[in-house]
Amino acid sequence: LRLKYVTDVVGTTPRWYFLGGITNREFQENKTSVLFLITNTEEERQLGIGRVFKHRPLGEAETHVTGSILRDIGIRPNRGDRVLLNFNLTTIMDMVGGDLSGSGDTNATVGGFLEQLGIDTRGLNQSALNQTVDPTSSAFNIDLDYAVVDAVEFPDGKFPSALGNVALMDSRYTWYLLSRALIDQITRISAAAVSDEQVRNFFSNISSGTTSLQSLGTMTNRLHRYTLAGDASDYEFIHVTNDIFEALGDDYPVTLTIPLKMAMGIIKFLKLFLDQIFNGVIAVLALLGALLIFSLMLSNVEEKTYEYGMLRALGLSATNLIQLLLTTAGFFAVPGIALGLLAAFVLFGIMIAVMGPVVAFDIPPNFSLQAVLFSAGIGIVLPIISNILPIRRALSSTLRDSLDLYHQTFAETTVTFTYLSRLGISPAQTIVALTFVILGFCMYYLAPMAFLYGNLSLFLTILLFLMLGMILGLSVVSITIQPFLERVILHLLVWGRDRRFKHMVRKNLSGHRPRNRKTALMFTITLSFLIFAGAMFSLQAKNISTNVEMMLGSDIVMTAPAVDKALKEMEIREYFNTTKHSIVIEYSFATFPLNNLRYIEKTDFSNLATFPDTRVSVLAVERQYLESAYRKFFYVTRTDPDIKYSKHYGTTPDVFRSLYDNAGEARLSIESETIPVPVDLTTGPVESKPGGSRHRVLTVDPAALYNNYIDVVVPEALAVKSSLDTDTALRLEIYISTNKYRTYTTLNYLAKARAFAKKAPGLTMGSYPSMATGSSHIITTDQYMRILRKANEVVRAEGSVDPETVKDPDRPPMQRLFVRVTSEATQGEIETLINGLRNFIPDETTTVMDTRKMVAMASVSGNLINIFFIVVAVISITLCFFVLWISFTSNISENSWEFGVIRSLGLTGWQTIRLYVYEALSIVLACLLLGTLIGFLIAITLTLQMNQFMELPFGFDFPTPLFLACVALSILTAFIGSYRAAAQMRKKDIAIVLRGG
Repeated sequence: LRLKYVTDVVGTTPRWYFLGGITNREFQENKTSVLFLITNTEEERQLGIGRVFKHRPLGEAETHVTGSILRDIGIRPNRGDRVLLNFNLTTIMDMVGGDLSGSGDTNATVGGFLEQLGIDTRGLNQSALNQTVDPTSSAFNIDLDYAVVDAVEFPDGKFPSALGNVALMDSRYTWYLLSRALIDQITRISAAAVSDEQVRNFFSNISSGTTSLQSLGTMTNRLHRYTLAGDASDYEFIHVTNDIFEALGDDYPVTLTIPLKMAMGIIKFLKLFLDQIFNGVIAVLALLGALLIFSLMLSNVEEKTYEYGMLRALGLSATNLIQLLLTTAGFFAVPGIALGLLAAFVLFGIMIAVMGPVVAFDIPPNFSLQAVLFSAGIGIVLPIISNILPIRRALSSTLRDSLDLYHQTFAETTVTFTYLSRLGISPAQTIVALTFVILGFCMYYLAPMAFLYGNLSLFLTILLFLMLGMILGLSVVSITIQPFLERVILHLLVWGRDRRFKHMVRKNLSGHRPRNRKTALMFTITLSFLIFAGAMFSLQAKNISTNVEMMLGSDIVMTAPAVDKALKEMEIREYFNTTKHSIVIEYSFATFPLNNLRYIEKTDFSNLATFPDTRVSVLAVERQYLESAYRKFFYVTRTDPDIKYSKHYGTTPDVFRSLYDNAGEARLSIESETIPVPVDLTTGPVESKPGGSRHRVLTVDPAALYNNYIDVVVPEALAVKSSLDTDTALRLEIYISTNKYRTYTTLNYLAKARAFAKKAPGLTMGSYPSMATGSSHIITTDQYMRILRKANEVVRAEGSVDPETVKDPDRPPMQRLFVRVTSEATQGEIETLINGLRNFIPDETTTVMDTRKMVAMASVSGNLINIFFIVVAVISITLCFFVLWISFTSNISENSWEFGVIRSLGLTGWQTIRLYVYEALSIVLACLLLGTLIGFLIAITLTLQMNQFMELPFGFDFPTPLFLACVALSILTAFIGSYRAAAQMRKKDIAIVLRGG
């Protein structure tokens, strides 16, 4: 109600999450755990929460269930099959603020239970109220009989996929059904008479949302707020959240989150990268459009040279001639703009119909004013710029040349006299010099400044235009080797009886080169940019998948949120030992970092000089860790040369297994028969400062501490930061604190580096010194338990904590489980394995991630972008087709006499056309090779730089579909363009052609 007057909020709706069980009603041995998601499905549909969730709102006693669960317990959706949903009332009470278990007491009274429900027990049967019952017993379990409606294969934005197996229920009916079942349950366990109304009031309060754990809401004008550029979007969300807290009150006990905004922040870099690629597409298409208009206008000027000469002879001034040419360009531009916008609107509608369901977004069907003005501006400016050279060509021709019908521009010879006194500053040289100055300033000043200040948009823009400049420059340079490549392709292309045409085609290539140069340049620029952009996006898409794999570390990863909810290690081991899944290659556990334990405040690593001292994360993995993880992401930089490693993967030793197999075998070069004990390895007093911390003094055995050192795998980042190697003694300092009286104790251990690693799957490692803080340092589980027991001993001796509450565990607390499966494992087999693991999840905070599924979902966007680039390729090569057509039409028109002579020597019309087809194919295929090579080299260069920066393995993903599309379109363009240009001349009589008709 408080948010009713917040105009930025459309509405809110509550949600509840409970861990429970699901059982096949007919075959009750088929059961598993499930997460209950209770929500108002109709209200969420109206608010647009999970707007593309394709399953209908639920009715009474209906549920949508994750498909993998249904397959696991043998239930068919939409067939009337029913399941039993098992609720534990203790869990529900704890979630809504009650404590049914009596703060740890295994027995609770019926009266205490009813009081938790808010029921007045006065006047009820006191002997029944005093009856005790175990809260964990079946007396507090409620089974609801539900019909399964749909199998949910994908969450589609309704709930996070990390929740795993979910049973979705409607809160409008679920709480009523629970209250009705609870009344029956109370009647069975006690003689206390409870009214239905009292119990239903309790659940009615829950249903109203007053005790919900989560409430979801949507904002007004969402698209605008999410798509604002830069910090403007952040300011919008700050404004909205401030309004919400003003309505709720500053002291309202709630945490406000914006998950979608946070998710968009994660892909911010990818979004910026795609923005720059799209800007590059616009720039390249604008350049190609300018070259096309330039070719068209230049061809028009050359065809109408005689006409313009006659107009000038009749007194037409240069100004009027310029106006005439600009008006002609306007007749191209204005209808082109109108038709272009119309075609864009139609194609945009088709794109919405096709892409809307794929991207799960209601794309607005209208163009922004900015896009329309930008398009119209390009349509007006490009013809004006493209007319500069044609106008100069028209004005530079003398009347004699203009009126000479047999004058050919490609055969003319021009002599220019320039006096040194009038030479002045060369405009061309000035432009080149200014270009180099601007590029130098951007590269050496502007780009570093943008990177240091975090302006990634500016940095990527500079990088993009530098790449475009490289493409343009290399494309221009490649024109110098184009003739040689054309002759090689011609030699390989022409076979059989057509080999006699080689000399004639070679002559045509040489004679038509001045005009064909524009066509070659357009093709080379187009193909090089498309290959470059396609390769770069493939790299980004691959990096997303690589980062997901490297971050998770294995095919299946189970993660616990906190030490008090650590994984049930022994039960999971028993599950693997009994089920014997054939798809499992290996599994292993990883502990929580030591600083996550209750009384360990922090862990520091340093050299014995204790400078620099770096706060790190120390955890243990099992000996088979590498066998259960993605070994391709493990990069070891240095190893102890004196250790004999029992297992290698290629040339890489298994250093984690060596921590166990070769424990205590490392010897430093400074060690001798008598081992000196460094003073700083013992724990000593630290002077107390007024109001500061106090440091306890421990009595330790330095020799034992030194002899029982700790083997550790260290990130390369710490080695670079602290100048370490495998022959350097390390110091591990454990800070222990009970957070009482501001006292702390340190435990110091000698450590020796077994190896230094740059990357490891599922672990935080790197080689940059800035990554040393918080990085993962790996020890054995035995050493982990040794430190844990000693820390607990210190806490018990300190006296500020009840010693009975500080107990040594039998096993270290496990945070993660890594499971590696075979490459042949099907998705169904993986789902069965994951469902089995979910039986050991205590609540919804423990997650089981399917890495392969996540990578597959990430590849969908990559496929969409590949389609985009293929569309861009079609548009670009269509522009090239028109330039090729114009060029060959002009070539044949200017050389019509040559065409007639060839025909008169006995060549048929089809043979003559083949001459031009071979010429076009030689040009286009040469451009294809050069463009591919240029795009490939620039993409490789940038890929190496980015992989070096991100410390990822080098992997170049060539855009094969895009390349094949370019090859097919280029060959088709060469054939059709040359054929259409020569087909009209073939139909004319030889005599007419020889007369220039």
